[in-house]
Amino acid sequence: MKEIKKKKSKPDPQILIPVIVGAVCVLMVAAVIIFMTREAYKKEIDRLQKKLELGDKYLESGDYEKAELAFQEALKIDEKSPDATIKLADTYNKMKKPEKALKMLEQTNKNLENMSVAQLNSNPDGWKSKMDMYETVYKQTEQLYQNSGNQMPADTDTSEDVINIFNDIHIYINDYVTPTPKPSEKPGKKEDK
Repeated sequence: MKEIKKKKSKPDPQILIPVIVGAVCVLMVAAVIIFMTREAYKKEIDRLQKKLELGDKYLESGDYEKAELAFQEALKIDEKSPDATIKLADTYNKMKKPEKALKMLEQTNKNLENMSVAQLNSNPDGWKSKMDMYETVYKQTEQLYQNSGNQMPADTDTSEDVINIFNDIHIYINDYVTPTPKPSEKPGKKEDK
């Protein structure tokens, strides 16, 4: 019996060319979308940072109403920004409005609990300062409540609860985000090859 050899068929150029062109077009569109999305994200981060800086300037100069507006605008850009909520709480404390400050601190708590990995990984060095600022603002809020003869609501998370969340973030960043430095070669010693 003769073996029947199957001919290897070559792809038809009339089909192959449009498929290749289509694939290249899809890849180009995907690249453009990714680039545009990253650029839009960078612009939003820049807008947020500018509002936070503006709020900081107003807060330092004692113009609390303008600081409040700037931090509220920052929250409109990123409603989960711990910087904006903590700084707005600080502003409310300076305005002697501890109830509003407490609401912002509670918003910070919720935001921290629901934070995405991308948010955690952003600005790893800044989390310790956020934790310190939160603790300071929380203590100021407690003090304002005490000075007015009131007690903070019983269902309020304690400062320690939230500091533990910050500590977990700090541990996560140190263990998973920050690369371990490689040991350096001692000066004057060379390895034999």
